[in-house]
Amino acid sequence: MADISKINPNGTEYDIKDAVARGMVEGSKTATGNPITLTDASESYAEELEVELEPIQSGSGTPSPSNIRPITGYTDVNVGSVGKNLFDISALIIGGIDNSGKDYPDNSWRRTDYLFLTAGSYSIRRKTSSNWWKVYKYHEADQNTGIGFVFNNNTSTSESFTLTESCYIRVQFNYVPTSADEIQLERNAQPTTYEPYTSSTTHTPLGRTVYGGKLNVRTGELTFTHGFVDLYSFTWSWSSTYNGYYSDSKASGIKETSSTSVVPNILSNQFATYSMSQIVDGGISLLTSGATKGRFFIKTQQYESASAFRESLNGAYVVYELATPQTYQLTPQELKLLKQYNYITTNGTTISLKYQPDNVIGEAIGVSEEYTDRRTKWKVFDGLTNGSTLDLNALRQYDEALFCLFNGS
Repeated sequence: MADISKINPNGTEYDIKDAVARGMVEGSKTATGNPITLTDASESYAEELEVELEPIQSGSGTPSPSNIRPITGYTDVNVGSVGKNLFDISALIIGGIDNSGKDYPDNSWRRTDYLFLTAGSYSIRRKTSSNWWKVYKYHEADQNTGIGFVFNNNTSTSESFTLTESCYIRVQFNYVPTSADEIQLERNAQPTTYEPYTSSTTHTPLGRTVYGGKLNVRTGELTFTHGFVDLYSFTWSWSSTYNGYYSDSKASGIKETSSTSVVPNILSNQFATYSMSQIVDGGISLLTSGATKGRFFIKTQQYESASAFRESLNGAYVVYELATPQTYQLTPQELKLLKQYNYITTNGTTISLKYQPDNVIGEAIGVSEEYTDRRTKWKVFDGLTNGSTLDLNALRQYDEALFCLFNGS
């Protein structure tokens, strides 16, 4: 990087990639996860934004007819970025929380909705000290199941707490807070200077239920990698070779395997998945050879006939990997990142993000996208000396240089 203590306003124009290669500016950065925490973003649009979508299976233990574990997909994809303050006072709900974490009717109290937080250290602050407040936490897998209080009925102005695992929380106030109370929930062990709640969101309706795939939010391309089929829709036949039942046909587009030792990529709400060589009673797999290759097989000897077995499958289904992913074009969306701090979450599985850091090029791109949507050429100046970090705050002192920084023609 180069210092900008000396700037030549008549500088040479470089392509952005050349400027990065020459060490004049810092290039784009990437981040992956859910949530993602950024502390160095420029106030600009995400350059790349993809969301992985994996099947969601609720419950625990081995799936079986007596332990049904529902599988849900996605009908839309939301991506949201919140600034340092995670507390939105405008979203408070009338009422409170009882000692078991359930809703408690009281028109003079206020509570938040369920807020999802990952494991880590947090603090929450306010100005008021004459009224009680409390925080209750709930299981990640089931937000309706309470775990217990984080703190309860304190009159303090701040509290710090550590979550050892991801969970939901709700905050209750035994009064009606206002913006003057300056409530701030943040991912810091100790409270820092108050900042108002800020957010940026995208919402993409998928137009179908997606059980697995990937959405490129910026281009709108949806890659559909999994299918869904009702097991009751098949006719079933007995196999004396494997002691179980196999379906009369394959699921549409299913990915087959020729190896009996491979566990197929299928997921059922009532049967555990095995390879054909390891399957046990109550398991499901795919046949691997001959005319029945790719058909479902369920190992069981409980039923007197194939028709009786089929009747037992009412409500049973499978989500399976497609041999060839399908693509659909949806409406592109842009996520505007907040300056520096962003806490980014999605209702999908994992976010992959590419963004501009908070330096001179990052800010120039943000400004240019708002007015010209140019992303390729920027003016970077000669005469940058001393070989130290490019300092955006210092550059802001040079209005003429900043004005000439990007080519908006």
